Amino acid sequence: MWTLEQVDDLELLKDDLIAILAGRYGLVPDSVYGYIQRLSDTDTVHHLIAVALSSHTWADFVRELKQRAVV
Repeated sequence: MWTLEQVDDLELLKDDLIAILAGRYGLVPDSVYGYIQRLSDTDTVHHLIAVALSSHTWADFVRELKQRAVV
């Protein structure tokens, strides 16, 4: 069971990830945005934040994302 605080933290992490992607690569496609919004595991979001910050290109980030799910 999730506490309200954990849900808020997860939502903030997802917002951070989307902001990082938008800042680095421009507009975030709806399919990627929707996938991020459906995430329910903080470890996955933390991993994707690290990938977003270290990826050299959008294609590099999407490659990692596709390893986790179909986008």
